[in-house]
Amino acid sequence: MRRKSKGGSELSDEGVKKWKNLGCPYFSLQKAVALNLPLKVVFLTYGDDNEWSFLVYRKFPVLGPQAIKKMGLLREKEARLATAELGVRPDQIVFLGYPDHSLESIWNEHWGNRPPAVGSLSRARQVPYPDAFRPGAPYKGEEIVEDLRSILQEFKPTKIFLSHPADNHPDHRSLYLFTRVALWDIEDEITQSWPQSPQLFPYLVHFSGWPKPKGLHQSLRLEPPAAMSRSIHWVSEPLEAKEIATKLEALKKHKSQHESAAPFLNAFIRQNELFGDFPELEVSEISQSAGASSVWLEADKLVISFYAPYVPPAEINIGVDTNEVRTEDEVHFSFRLFGYRKDVPFAKMPKLWIRVSERRAKVYDRGMKLNQASIKVRRNKSNLDVAVPLDVLASQQKVFLGTKTPLSTREASCFCWRIISLNAKIIKR
Repeated sequence: MRRKSKGGSELSDEGVKKWKNLGCPYFSLQKAVALNLPLKVVFLTYGDDNEWSFLVYRKFPVLGPQAIKKMGLLREKEARLATAELGVRPDQIVFLGYPDHSLESIWNEHWGNRPPAVGSLSRARQVPYPDAFRPGAPYKGEEIVEDLRSILQEFKPTKIFLSHPADNHPDHRSLYLFTRVALWDIEDEITQSWPQSPQLFPYLVHFSGWPKPKGLHQSLRLEPPAAMSRSIHWVSEPLEAKEIATKLEALKKHKSQHESAAPFLNAFIRQNELFGDFPELEVSEISQSAGASSVWLEADKLVISFYAPYVPPAEINIGVDTNEVRTEDEVHFSFRLFGYRKDVPFAKMPKLWIRVSERRAKVYDRGMKLNQASIKVRRNKSNLDVAVPLDVLASQQKVFLGTKTPLSTREASCFCWRIISLNAKIIKR
């Protein structure tokens, strides 16, 4: 997160001059440090769930909750060394301490009355690190949103750099989603008292077969994945030679990770930084493309049409459980729909998971099976149309759509999240 100084007290006269002459509004972390701009770096986890990297680094398996916690503290130390290499001060860093590799599970299921998630290796149910932002915070979605909201309200950033909603790493795309909810929750406050509304600059890290080639190629530019070159408006921030060298030294400070993944990590040491986000889908009665899908309103229903030629052309019903003994249907397609509205806490909003098999569709809300006969699933040539009443989503404002999207005519695909913005004037009756 970076905040532009308004009064100049945190920005030197030379910094003001450099800021005005800076042609690109994105700028790297190193440029922000050089200009003495206020900034804050927030780590959502301590990175304590990478068993393979720990094995390579320690030369023996890391087992047991206490050993995992020690590796989390090691990764915290490495992160502090890396940010110091970039010029970031210790007081500009915050660690939240939520469970590594469990954030998507929290996003999908652990809200409200649901119990906290359990760390996959640490087995913890709450933040175990004493120097975290809020030690003891339960591993639940509303707790993550609360922490992000508190930091945003105190710091009031105008530029937020965060991981991408199409990142193959579930923790990365989950951070984007939690941040979106936190920002929407304080939207009125932002409008009334912030210097300006914050701009989001998502960056991609994990994506199948990208970037190419692997290894250290400092003379090359970082280009977006070909599969997403058209669906996203990408912006590029050039780096100077000194910035590239410093970035490499900072990356090497993450020693426990760099030793096991140097060819992949070094591939990001290039001539530029790359940012881009999906546009929100402004939906009224008009069909809008969501990658390989389309969305529109049909009376009081949100209709999503998925390209799904692999689903057999049979009648599909919302399944109601009976006492009949049967094998589980093979799931051909699944997606998630989460509603958002300002006047209802997000923890209480429906979070639907719809799984489509050959003849049935099952609906879950935060891990609990629902019998929602009002949700209609129908075949339409090579598409699968799903009509969900807006009152089932409990939203007339925003909807998160999460699905595995085909990226080309080949079988490559990506699980990504899109935001659907509903047209309230048309929805209201």
